Amino acid sequence: MVLRPAYIGDAGRVVQIMEYDISKWLIPVPDPYTLTDAQDWLSSLRFERGRYVWAITLDGEVIGMIGIDPTLGYWIAKEHWGQGYVREAAHAMLSAYFHDPFAVPIYSSYFVENERSARVLARLGFSPMGKPIATRSTARQSELPLQK
Repeated sequence: MVLRPAYIGDAGRVVQIMEYDISKWLIPVPDPYTLTDAQDWLSSLRFERGRYVWAITLDGEVIGMIGIDPTLGYWIAKEHWGQGYVREAAHAMLSAYFHDPFAVPIYSSYFVENERSARVLARLGFSPMGKPIATRSTARQSELPLQK
């Protein structure tokens, strides 16, 4: 697995990967996810201190994305779930991030039903902050409990 900066040329692959079983766990991602959606998102990325979005690649092919923008967020192609790639990518990203002496604390969140993400974050050392809050899922077009 290799992390590299995400760029506009990844849009087609992002659309191939982004199915409902992924988009339903991501707050702002619509379903269906179109090429225009991917291009708009990728073209909006700005690499600045404290904001990073990386493509997770395997054998040169994008299999997911991970970023701090400004919270930690990630997703990976369904066929790669449960193989440790997200945890490995997040560990590498957080290790690099916290080498900056000016790094601020990192936050993340997950929809309460997303037990996989809850386990990833717990293994990375994150812990729940308060009670879940109702947050709109664009893909589901409804409010769901989100744990910060």
